Amino acid sequence: MSNQSPANIVDLRWNPKDAMGWAPIAHMIGLLAHYIGQPPSEVGWRDPSRLKRFMWSHILKSKRGQEGIALHMLYQPGLMAGLLNDPGFRKPVRKRVVWIVDSFHTDEVMQGLLRHFDHIVIMQGYERPFYERFLPGRVSVLPWGCDALGLGSAERGRPYDLLRVGRQPPEWENDETTAQSLLEGGLSFHGRPPDVGYKGLQEYYRRAKYVLAFSNQAAPSSYTHRSKEYYTGRWTDALASGAVVAGIPPRSDRGVEDLLWDEALLDLGSISREEGLNRLKEAWADWRYETAQINYRNALARLDWRWRFKKLFDELELHSPCLEEDLNYIRTVISQKL
Repeated sequence: MSNQSPANIVDLRWNPKDAMGWAPIAHMIGLLAHYIGQPPSEVGWRDPSRLKRFMWSHILKSKRGQEGIALHMLYQPGLMAGLLNDPGFRKPVRKRVVWIVDSFHTDEVMQGLLRHFDHIVIMQGYERPFYERFLPGRVSVLPWGCDALGLGSAERGRPYDLLRVGRQPPEWENDETTAQSLLEGGLSFHGRPPDVGYKGLQEYYRRAKYVLAFSNQAAPSSYTHRSKEYYTGRWTDALASGAVVAGIPPRSDRGVEDLLWDEALLDLGSISREEGLNRLKEAWADWRYETAQINYRNALARLDWRWRFKKLFDELELHSPCLEEDLNYIRTVISQKL
């Protein structure tokens, strides 16, 4: 940022090789780098030795400098140890921050390393008490967001009454069976989209009235947490594109749940496909184009990543003119009448 002093220059650090399956976050990091004013530093990742883990957890201290902020992005806490082999972790800076996406994996946190950070960002608000034990008063909750401004839509033409994206409960897993059941009820269906990249997937979202999604507790998998619920970009991206998310939401993740609105979700009540299809047909009869407009505008107002960045920048005493410009534009859009 041209108007920043050297003391406030931010070094955004992440490992893109760990980004498989994390396309929404990789996109978010690109947005964040834009508002920071410089590209992210792409770093390698490898596990440190046991001796290095012990020394940094119990004995060594991070050096503090007069200039700069290091912002380390982690997809999950289990990657924290890899920071010890990142030269940027040992570089003296004025402030060191870590942003953890899947912060609910608290069992993976190297607690001894948290003392090296001045601030921590988590995305599941129910984990704040855990992290506050180590950094009292220095924990920010920035829940899942979306790029509603750049990729969202209130597009009118929506040929898919229901779009399936990602993992589903067993009764919903067979796209051919679901398509046939919907066809018999007069509704259209699109099964799992092809691999078209993150932005390509948004094109499917914006052509759908409803997007099928179930929480990790309703539709567990080997890669989901066994007991903790959480929202992901599947919900926020669908809403940014004007679609209604149909399924069972992760109700205990209040960080996103409290930001949602009446038109955002269609709770199907159970994982039963027959029961869910009946509820979907009833809701579909009342769907109007205004629903897409409401979801898009509310995503702009409540879920867009730029509001998360604004909160973080304020806490770190940073200023981004281009971020303020985009937020003012969002304010203008959401103030307009439907």
